[in-house]
Amino acid sequence: MFKKVKVDDNHFLYAFRDVSMSHEQESGYIHRVRDKAEYDANKYNEEKEYWGLIVFLCNSDLHPLIVYLAYIERWNIEVMFNFYKNILCLENVSVQGDYRLIATEFINFLSVLIGCRVKKKFESTELKKVKGKSVTIAETYPFGVTVSMLSKIKMVRTSDLTSWEMNHVLSQICAVYNALTAKKKANLGKETKEKMEEK
Repeated sequence: MFKKVKVDDNHFLYAFRDVSMSHEQESGYIHRVRDKAEYDANKYNEEKEYWGLIVFLCNSDLHPLIVYLAYIERWNIEVMFNFYKNILCLENVSVQGDYRLIATEFINFLSVLIGCRVKKKFESTELKKVKGKSVTIAETYPFGVTVSMLSKIKMVRTSDLTSWEMNHVLSQICAVYNALTAKKKANLGKETKEKMEEK
């Protein structure tokens, strides 16, 4: 539920009522006053009007759904900082001089972008099916574990030195690797077939 109001030529108010948030706040209030034996019906009715209410002041004329989706995605900022500091280990910058600092942060920024794309790939790649339901790599393993697993894969020369093959790794690692490369292998197979047909 929402309402949008134009305050002036440059500002808009966006008000939302989040039903699940309202329920949580009401439940928390009741538990608090019950434990302290301080229930007041008038105060309850007065506060109830504001439970689950979220209001934004914005200088852009947007559809309310866009504003609300931006709000509920705010936790991803914290996730990104955690990803930046603890998973990619990019929090230490031991350089001197503005240009070196800018260059280091730029490289770190690119690392985060690449890391986020890899993370999205893990979230969208099916690893297995459980009771007919698709389960992705990200739902099976944490990001750091998946990267660690993939880092154990090495390509080695075959005994006759004419081609490369993957070193022996655990079946779980093979499953992740195969899931990530399945589409690529299918495309390569299609391209090879097309070339053969051309010849």
